[in-house]
Amino acid sequence: MEKILLVEDSKSFSAVLSRTIAVEWNLEVVTAYSLKETRQALQQHRGTLVLAIIDLNLPDAPDGEAVDVVLAEGIPGIVFTAQLNDALRDTILRKGVADYVLKQGAYNIAYVVNIVGRLLKNRQIYTLVVSGDEEKRNQIGRWLRVQNLQVLDAATGSDGLALLKREPRIEVVIVDYGIEDIPSFPLISRIRESYSAEELAIIGISDVNDRNVGVHFVKSGANDVLVYPFPPEEMHCRVNRSLELIEHFYRLKELNEQKNKLMGMAAHDIRGPVGNMSVASRMLRSDKISAEKREELFDIINHASEDLMRLLSELLDVSAIESGKLRLNKTDFDMGELIEKRVRFYQTAAEQKDIVLNTALIDQCEVHGDAGRLAQVIDNLISNAIKYSGRDTAVTISLAREEGRVTVSIEDEGVGIPDVEANKLFDAYSHISSVPTAGESSTGLGLAICKSIIHEHQGVIGLKSPRAQGCHFFFSLSVAV
Repeated sequence: MEKILLVEDSKSFSAVLSRTIAVEWNLEVVTAYSLKETRQALQQHRGTLVLAIIDLNLPDAPDGEAVDVVLAEGIPGIVFTAQLNDALRDTILRKGVADYVLKQGAYNIAYVVNIVGRLLKNRQIYTLVVSGDEEKRNQIGRWLRVQNLQVLDAATGSDGLALLKREPRIEVVIVDYGIEDIPSFPLISRIRESYSAEELAIIGISDVNDRNVGVHFVKSGANDVLVYPFPPEEMHCRVNRSLELIEHFYRLKELNEQKNKLMGMAAHDIRGPVGNMSVASRMLRSDKISAEKREELFDIINHASEDLMRLLSELLDVSAIESGKLRLNKTDFDMGELIEKRVRFYQTAAEQKDIVLNTALIDQCEVHGDAGRLAQVIDNLISNAIKYSGRDTAVTISLAREEGRVTVSIEDEGVGIPDVEANKLFDAYSHISSVPTAGESSTGLGLAICKSIIHEHQGVIGLKSPRAQGCHFFFSLSVAV
């Protein structure tokens, strides 16, 4: 399994960051708190570390020695620093790090998590540099490789077009002004005949002191323009931002397709309960049916209406989340008591499949949050565990408290989830290949709703490393102050 090395002397800060990265990107995080432990980790995990986050100043490495040790192993690095000035910034960047982050608050943790994902994704992305200047091509290529990108280069426009046709993984093309065989502006226009601005980013480069050149680049179809010479950091930001926009375009396209598919499924699922209620209500009009049959028809209407309300509630929740209108009513409550109530609610459903619900709870675990919404999360995780478990198995619901946080875990012995599908679990409108063991229905919306609820509580939700059988879901929140 691929791993990330986190070098940070603050154990509490390291715990929060490593937990967040592990959940967000489904990677193991190896922690080190000193230069000595960093060397040990590099030796022990050699060949599996794909990225490192390194504190610039450690007690036994106050001058960035840990950064040098990690980079010497060829591992891309992100530097954490408590202070920054122009001289220190230049020193950090000259080391060849992918990025640096100031320790200034929650936003910076989110930024680190985001850049980790960006650098991991960049490994599969190709960039193309088209320039008649060999020195410039090599320099830009080195800067792009620091961002984990694959780099192709061409000295002429015709070679650039040939590479574009040959390599479909190219997502960014950097075009230098003054190409001889095919001038830069016609070259960009030709590229745009085959690739839209949403699926391929073109960045123009010009060292000509003429504002009109930048205008011509954009009007020819370039997404962005850089004036040469420029600091590598500026190019990194522009390229990564372009890649994020392309990623968002494809993600929105995929979500739209999934939503359309789900709407069709929802219409089908709604038709079933409505049809059952319609048939049952027509039969109830007859005075020739027995009392026993009448009760059976009432049960059909009741179950059908419950299924319909569940589906409509999930669709409304997703709509509220996507429009940013999910609101929480926070109070202090005992998480253990809430779990006990939800477990009792699902006891009958578990018994129908001969599933044992076990609990391992602690007393007096106060949380500040929306008890109703968190009950919704617990309900979804327990019902999923029952839904995807076979007969004569067990589901264990546990509650633990550590370092000012409370963690709720739900473990089952069911069908499990394929490793390649683990990252899709919490996406709205996504579906996985695992199927319920008794033909129960699933909209694919529940876990996406859970993720949004937990994130609104500034918490973390995830799936521990996939295994051959069963699943281990968890979420963690801060305890009440």
